[in-house]
Amino acid sequence: KNSVVRGTVKSVEARGAVISLADDVEGYLRASEAATQRVDDLTALLKAGDEIEAVIINVDRKTSSLSLSIRARDQVEQNEVMSKLASESAASSGTNNLGALLKAKLNEQKQ
Repeated sequence: KNSVVRGTVKSVEARGAVISLADDVEGYLRASEAATQRVDDLTALLKAGDEIEAVIINVDRKTSSLSLSIRARDQVEQNEVMSKLASESAASSGTNNLGALLKAKLNEQKQ
């Protein structure tokens, strides 16, 4: 769970796609998890044979099925970029207090 995996689209329907991950391992990608925007018909976005990268969001041990999400993978990447930018800006200004940041900006403009 929460692992990024690569796979090949085996079959696509309007509501979801079967993704082949390894030799005998398959996952299911619901249309609602295929992109950050709404996807009404997954066949317009994916076709059999496409390579994808997704995150495992659920493992059902009873049915031995994996639920996949491209949207969750995009969110993870976005969070990593945002935290990197936040740490860089905090490191460059030496503070993360809004008042101190504004004061530093005003001092830069005066100089």
